[in-house]
Amino acid sequence: MTNKKGIDRLLTAEEVSTLLHIPKSTLYKLCTGGEIPVARIGKHWRFDRSRVEQWLVEQFEIQETENIKKSSDDSDEQLNLYPLADK
Repeated sequence: MTNKKGIDRLLTAEEVSTLLHIPKSTLYKLCTGGEIPVARIGKHWRFDRSRVEQWLVEQFEIQETENIKKSSDDSDEQLNLYPLADK
């Protein structure tokens, strides 16, 4: 007896590009760059839905961290608006 539930979670490149609202060409770049979890079966790419969803959550977390850091860096720069006037 096979685990059909696991197979049902597999998505095609078309389905993932639709899910993420990105062109397939962008998805293939993410795949070949090793940026998104994917399995290659012969000529076909297959994606585990739960791993893609987790990857997306991680992308949001990375972006939030970068935004917080950028905001913090911008605040530090704004503290000393006239650095040349101190000299």
